[in-house]
Amino acid sequence: MFTRTVDGLVRRPVEEVFEFLEEPGNRVLYDEAVQSLELITRTEEGLGSHGLIRTNFLGRHYERPWEVTEYDPPKKLVIASKARPFATWVGFELEGREQLTWVELSVTGRPGGLSRTFEPLMANTAERRLGRVLERLISLLESDRAATHS
Repeated sequence: MFTRTVDGLVRRPVEEVFEFLEEPGNRVLYDEAVQSLELITRTEEGLGSHGLIRTNFLGRHYERPWEVTEYDPPKKLVIASKARPFATWVGFELEGREQLTWVELSVTGRPGGLSRTFEPLMANTAERRLGRVLERLISLLESDRAATHS
């Protein structure tokens, strides 16, 4: 199992950042590996909301169920996809002050079966991807486009 984390500053209030992140359809705007993130059921309390994600990782296409496993607005959001052979958790932790939000983005991966052989490659690839995701997220949120997509 591995965990990789990146962090950065967004010049937007924490409530706006969280609202943008909790909307499943917005993920395709800042994560180039995600083709779609479909919401099937949204719970009132957020926790347990679930859907289907279509993504590419290491040249392979995956279609997997996902579920919100941690939900504490506007501080924390964790989305898990526990499907085999490669369970993942993507987490956002936010800390806001006035018009600024510190974002910590992490991914935890638990490869299973033969995938464990490639864990170092998966971890390094995930870390590089996280950096690009955070850069795109910050750019999007700090532009006027974010207000039109949430």
